[in-house]
Amino acid sequence: RREFADYRHREKGFNDPFIHFYEDFLKHYDSSQRKLRGVYYTPEPVVSYIVRSIEGVLKEKFSLIDGFANRNVTLLDFATGTGTFLLHAFERALDSAKRYGDKETVNKILNEQILSNFYGFELLVAPYVVAHLKISEYFHERGFSLEKGKRLNIYLTNTLTNEVPHPFPTMPSLSREGLEANRIKNKDI
Repeated sequence: RREFADYRHREKGFNDPFIHFYEDFLKHYDSSQRKLRGVYYTPEPVVSYIVRSIEGVLKEKFSLIDGFANRNVTLLDFATGTGTFLLHAFERALDSAKRYGDKETVNKILNEQILSNFYGFELLVAPYVVAHLKISEYFHERGFSLEKGKRLNIYLTNTLTNEVPHPFPTMPSLSREGLEANRIKNKDI
């Protein structure tokens, strides 16, 4: 775990081992299926720019000084992939929440406010798993934790359809997850 954390925090070179493993997977993935499903990795500097720009708009144009941490901001990444966009938004939201107190207070804001307003939908299992791992590891590294019964709102679903998801007979929790994602899609978030 320590080596993994050191690798993530290198100042130079590749600093996201999750992407390293996933990019290796993509090299071997059927290129026609990859293109058909739109499986492309957005570089971290591009994601960072987009997230910072959105936060600037939230603060300047909408006068939401807490940016992503504002209780009235709901975020949906409808093609979340490995969760890079959500991770950057969580980072910005947690940084904004720090002005309200210590780590315990920020953790409470995370669990009671931010977590319930951030959503991600992903079609493929591999990036879905990577997104959960990456964001969970980020929270752990920073000393944050999810309260019992809480989870990341990243769902395995097809964003482009409201069809009832096909059941996974051997994985009933994923079947329930697809139904929950459809409920969220049809809710006014």
